[in-house]
Amino acid sequence: MRENRYIRPLIRLTKQEILDFLEAEGQAFRIDGSNTDPAYIRNAVRLRLIPVLESEFNPDIVDALDRLSRILRQEEDYLDAEAEKCLHACMTETGEAFISFSKMRLSSLHPALVNRVIRKGIGMMKTDLRRISLGHLEDILEFCFHRASGNSLDLPGRIRIYKKRDAVMIKKEDRPLRDIGKKRKAGRS
Repeated sequence: MRENRYIRPLIRLTKQEILDFLEAEGQAFRIDGSNTDPAYIRNAVRLRLIPVLESEFNPDIVDALDRLSRILRQEEDYLDAEAEKCLHACMTETGEAFISFSKMRLSSLHPALVNRVIRKGIGMMKTDLRRISLGHLEDILEFCFHRASGNSLDLPGRIRIYKKRDAVMIKKEDRPLRDIGKKRKAGRS
């Protein structure tokens, strides 16, 4: 693994190319029995879906998907680098458990970059993005830019989004959010 990515040097080779190479080298090989089990979605795609796509739509579908994946990988790298620049351009303040962004700067970004900047900000506070879905990102954008009421939005992992007139803050709370909510409700009584 390098830079949080798996290195798969044989990914661009077909199975037949690999088998031909092994035969030419006189090298024995094993086939993992799980590779033929259609209970795994990747196998069902390879064993059932790809053959249908090849026979009924495009005999070169595997090559077309490979080209598409290379294009998307390049675009992903570019968008990630742009999002990193935007993250720093929109950031107004950081602390050990929070990061604040200018609402005006965020709102001037393309929606794809806003999503990425918000995800990067959450990642800085949460250290991973498990349980953070596109639905959460849509809720954050709706909350921050289109909803007048409310001053915070809760996310998984003790992440709370706060909004002010000119700022959006992502904060990692030190206690479970339900405990913070109970304390505030008890204090209002």
